[in-house]
Amino acid sequence: MKAYTHPLTESGRSSIVPPGPYHYGVEYIAVHLRVDRDKAQRLLPEFLKSTDEAWIYVSDFVTVHGNNTDWIYRMPEMTQYKEAAIALKVIYNGKNYNYFPFMWVDKDWALIRGWLNGYPKKIAEISMTKINPLNPALGEVGRGAKLGGYCSRLGRRLFTLVVELEEETREIPLRGFGPTLTYRHFPPTYEGQQSLSEVLEVIRSNYRLGKAWKGKGEVEIGYGENDEVELIEVREILGGYYYTAGFTIEGGRVVGRY
Repeated sequence: MKAYTHPLTESGRSSIVPPGPYHYGVEYIAVHLRVDRDKAQRLLPEFLKSTDEAWIYVSDFVTVHGNNTDWIYRMPEMTQYKEAAIALKVIYNGKNYNYFPFMWVDKDWALIRGWLNGYPKKIAEISMTKINPLNPALGEVGRGAKLGGYCSRLGRRLFTLVVELEEETREIPLRGFGPTLTYRHFPPTYEGQQSLSEVLEVIRSNYRLGKAWKGKGEVEIGYGENDEVELIEVREILGGYYYTAGFTIEGGRVVGRY
């Protein structure tokens, strides 16, 4: 069978996710902040140690897989999704990593693709500022522009962020968190079955930073019945960012099993 994921048909055409590698172009609105380290630790598996640095963003993704770019015009809906996430700078085996205790998307295939690589994705409603430079009342993204976004799930606003841009930059603090670490966990569903618990280091290539601005940032953490975002307690805002980036995710390398 040529199928990569369910539904498993002979042709593979019904698979919700095609095989990678996956190529991305992304627009981000993000805030860099310090949080309560002890509360953040409660969001992590026991083998990770929290620091007090965090990164919160909303984003707009355009993606294709492998060498197959024709979905861009044949099925645009299968190449576009929004994503919101909370990232923590963590320590694993004495090394700094970027780890996502929370991540939300607005498409089912983006969720499944994330779970395959250990990202903790859920379905949510995500909204972010979009500026067309030809709009006479707004102009281009630049100094003085205010951008924002939010993530809502199950009728609850999980977080809201706003940034006010001040100057161009070529440094994005998230890059200093270290490589991305994920935890791919599939529990047993019946007595006697084995669970799958793997720690992965995401293999990323072809990274390019496009237009990037930094400035002031604001974050309001909400509440979720099914999302413990209240454990992200803001201690200090370090900056707000708007940027575009491109990269390829080739998969994940196993660095631990539990």
